[in-house]
Amino acid sequence: MNLLRRFAPLASAAVLAAALAWPTGAQEYVGGGTGVPENTAGYKKWMMFQEAVADKSGGTLEITPIISGALGSEENILSSLRRGRVQVAIVSSMIVASVVEEAVLLQMPYLFDSQGEADFVLDTVLADVFADLMADKGLVFLSWDEVGFHQVYGSRPLLTPADTQGIRFRISSSPAARLFAESIGADAIALPFSDLIMGLQTSLVSAGENAIILYAQTGVAELAPHLTMTNHSFAVNFFFADAKWFNNLSDDHRAAVRASWPAMNLGREMTRAEWQADLARADELGFTIHDLTPAQRQAWRMAVEPAQHALLEIAGERGKDVLDAVHQGKRAFADQTSVK
Repeated sequence: MNLLRRFAPLASAAVLAAALAWPTGAQEYVGGGTGVPENTAGYKKWMMFQEAVADKSGGTLEITPIISGALGSEENILSSLRRGRVQVAIVSSMIVASVVEEAVLLQMPYLFDSQGEADFVLDTVLADVFADLMADKGLVFLSWDEVGFHQVYGSRPLLTPADTQGIRFRISSSPAARLFAESIGADAIALPFSDLIMGLQTSLVSAGENAIILYAQTGVAELAPHLTMTNHSFAVNFFFADAKWFNNLSDDHRAAVRASWPAMNLGREMTRAEWQADLARADELGFTIHDLTPAQRQAWRMAVEPAQHALLEIAGERGKDVLDAVHQGKRAFADQTSVK
């Protein structure tokens, strides 16, 4: 069954926007909307957030998510937030990079070597780094929301970059996606996620890359049934607020908003449980998983080195500082791991 319509409003990430109304009386209402489909980890997180905000504020601050695609694309959500029409959002690093250029580095292929390393660097280093960068743009960083490692998929097995030469490869609008496709010799075809099924059906494209949760149950797996576990890019969303709105909240309400998104470990467990379940159901969902040998993985790493350098060049004036901080965090993680 083609379920792409359920995810089309999101393209690459869960989105929540909250429009603020100030009624008379003591209670403040925040009406929100999200395109996250029901019965997914993303949907459940928003329900937990809604309940926690009400609980921690003693019922004086309420989040009311609207589950529909009426909010439009991530670009529209971010634009609305910056114009003060919505106050809270979760969008992908790809979209955040249109405001905070350094965020494009989070899409760098093979920036992280493992989930554990990514968790450590994001939480101990990059949260503070991007909080500062976002503050300069009138945004308040609140938390990360994990999507998971991107993998390569295709209508036939694509085990090394040699297999992708000239293949019609669907990419998002992100420069990181374009550079990745070009570095592996593919023919990069920019295509909105909402048009991907049609593109695969008409052979406009026959391959692409994305996180498992946006591959396995969206109809993509049925048409491109070979999933190569490249683990090449760690996708993470930003949860943030409009600074003017957030700073005008009472101290108690600011604390409630900050403390109400599911704790990082729990949020990650929810997301990972979802995509791990998708992999366990590969036969049922109609796709084949291809794990890589060390030699095959090294071939992917070597092929994308030009993309890594090119991304740094477009990563904003503090891009090098951000990348240096990443490497510092990676060394700290390695030291911590070796001690254990």
